[in-house]
Amino acid sequence: MAGFDRYSNVLRLFSADQSSLTVAQMAKAVRLPTSTVYRTVRELVASGFLESAAGSYFRLGPTFIEYNRTINQTDPLILSGDEHLQQLADVLPQPGATVLARLYGNQVMCVADARSPSFRHDTSFQRGVPMPITRGATSRAILAQVRGKRLDRLLLSTELESGVSRQGFKQELKQIRRARLSVTRNEVDQGLVGYAVPVSNRSLGIEASLSCIFSDIDHSPDWATEIAEILWSSAKRMEDDMQHAFERIAGNSKPPS
Repeated sequence: MAGFDRYSNVLRLFSADQSSLTVAQMAKAVRLPTSTVYRTVRELVASGFLESAAGSYFRLGPTFIEYNRTINQTDPLILSGDEHLQQLADVLPQPGATVLARLYGNQVMCVADARSPSFRHDTSFQRGVPMPITRGATSRAILAQVRGKRLDRLLLSTELESGVSRQGFKQELKQIRRARLSVTRNEVDQGLVGYAVPVSNRSLGIEASLSCIFSDIDHSPDWATEIAEILWSSAKRMEDDMQHAFERIAGNSKPPS
């Protein structure tokens, strides 16, 4: 296993459910000799990616906090979401959650979210949580932007719902691309309906979506046109702001001396 893959595989073992691990547990999980994992852990500790916890355990280190601060201050998509998502949640015709998500390998990840004060439902799309690329309006509005062999590779890397063919799914994506809107019900979370529109900037390599999520019981189809127009307008402002944010950050950047 190459060095980078070894480091990555060890770090990916840590989660909210398993925040501390011993070297022996890591070695068993990644199927490598304990001595190899011990050297890897020692190097990760030295660089701050891991730190010692109680006993013989290790947990994620403070370097991630430093990088999190940097990405929050410099990523054009996150900056745009932090500025606009709460404003969007406040003008929706029904209380709901707003989500800004992007392509993340062969998954989708929420990078920013907000909600109306009276929206009490839990949603699976939460900041930093990888989600399936084919399920839900949020994911489909992103995937509809991908075409050709790259789309084929992504679809081969994931399972579609039973009874859904890849060709049929690609036709659905084509319809979403034309409509610039995806709507799904009860597909990711029971009792919730999602609307999503694409958000993109090809020059920055960003393929994302802006979505809003409502309680299906309280939702009226009569609001569909208004919701779509609000999302399209907000997405356009975000795309403009992303470009401006990138130009501002790039203009302020100085090469290392």
